[in-house]
Amino acid sequence: MKDGFFERFTGMLWLTVLYAVSAMAIGFWKYLRCGSMSEYLLGSRTQFSRIAGMSAQTALLGFFFTVTVPMKAAEPTGGVLEAIFAAAGMVLGIFLSRFLISRRLRIYSELSGNSLSFPEFLENRFNDRSGVLRAVSASAILVFGILLAAKLFSLSASLIDSVTQIGEIQALIICGLLVVIFVFLGGLPAIASTGYIKAVALLVFFVFILIFCFNPSYFERIAFTGSAPLSTAAGSIKTTDIPGKLFSNILCFLSYALMFFGMPFINLSYMSTKERRVPKRKIFSELLWTVPSAFGAVMTGIIISGAAQGRITTVEQMVKTVFDTAAQPTGAIMVSLIFIICITTSDTALFTAGESFSYDLFTHGSTKDTSGKNGVNVVRFGVLGAAVIAILYALFAPDTEFVSTEFLITAVSAAFGPTTLFCLFSNRLTTKGAVASISGGLICAAVFNYIGLSTGIPDVPAIIPAFVLGTVLLFAVSFLDRKNIPAKTANEFGRTKEIAHLK
Repeated sequence: MKDGFFERFTGMLWLTVLYAVSAMAIGFWKYLRCGSMSEYLLGSRTQFSRIAGMSAQTALLGFFFTVTVPMKAAEPTGGVLEAIFAAAGMVLGIFLSRFLISRRLRIYSELSGNSLSFPEFLENRFNDRSGVLRAVSASAILVFGILLAAKLFSLSASLIDSVTQIGEIQALIICGLLVVIFVFLGGLPAIASTGYIKAVALLVFFVFILIFCFNPSYFERIAFTGSAPLSTAAGSIKTTDIPGKLFSNILCFLSYALMFFGMPFINLSYMSTKERRVPKRKIFSELLWTVPSAFGAVMTGIIISGAAQGRITTVEQMVKTVFDTAAQPTGAIMVSLIFIICITTSDTALFTAGESFSYDLFTHGSTKDTSGKNGVNVVRFGVLGAAVIAILYALFAPDTEFVSTEFLITAVSAAFGPTTLFCLFSNRLTTKGAVASISGGLICAAVFNYIGLSTGIPDVPAIIPAFVLGTVLLFAVSFLDRKNIPAKTANEFGRTKEIAHLK
């Protein structure tokens, strides 16, 4: 450890330790209550809608609002306008996902064999007896889940090291252990319960930002460039070539709006709710926090850009700017909150990866009864194995621009988005159509990501062509397949539609 470690670490230690203790306590409490596969993987469908809904919302929005949007707003030219469009797309995306998917997915997943995982739901929904759809889905979630967990582990460790200089290897091991122990013990119920912790962290973070908008003395170590953050934002938008950037900003808006339909953990959260039909007014009240949070995310980027005088290119620089320029303990608290949100995003990726390997690939088709405690332990060790691979990847694999956090999220969303959305509204889709859609979406996202990097345009909205291609393949291949709808599928689809529309 370098000199001055304890002095730098003390400022953010207490809040980080508070989170760690709370997470472990929740994990141990859920561990005592997890006696079956259903309880560990899906909470036995007893999660209150507000808990499951908050967990689904913060699964991506937490990371987007504290990292992605501020980084866009901190860009020197036109960043504020792009950040506004991106934040608006995120708000719309989670609204549409909650309204269009959550109710029908909750009902259908129970009617179709009481599916406990997302790949299992797809297999049961399409009545696929070959196991191909489940294997393809689980394999994609496993690979991309491990990679995403590795990237988030690495980012969280870098945030700690940028402030404390503890060393990236030590920080990475601490982050990995913190997440794997918590997920190993409590499974999805524990992750869902920490959704409120993440929501509170976001709320506190943006309270500090809003206070600064009216009282810049909270960043008293610097002379903020501009008369005030709000006027700085207005000036940045005024000097931006709005007509020239309108098309690209609309693409940015649509890209983020489409990212919430196919994320496996968000869908698992919807499947775990106790209520089959959550009233729309309750859903609307759950989502009210997203609008002021989006505003706070944009203002965060403006403030940080002003503090660093526009020299922000990495997340580590952003965090270091906050810690070095904000009045203490404000800076330490804000850095701790960013770290908590990043590390809690990695637990969702790790859980879905471990579940896909151990439940959907390893135990699927086993002649042994895996529904009890032994089956739960198999899944737990699957999570542990996924965590070890993710940590090793973060430690030894070269860091390439191609495998970025945004690409991993885009690829998974593009792969599963069309199938998830349309299989709940059309009963004429087939297994071959779903497999073609998932595979085509992944390949298309990878191709457009490569094109974006090779042409020097890293923000090519790959999810739009990938989502469109996946939709076309889903319907075209299903039409060419020309299979009769099985009576089981027709009955489940009809019952889902009937229950979803009951008053």
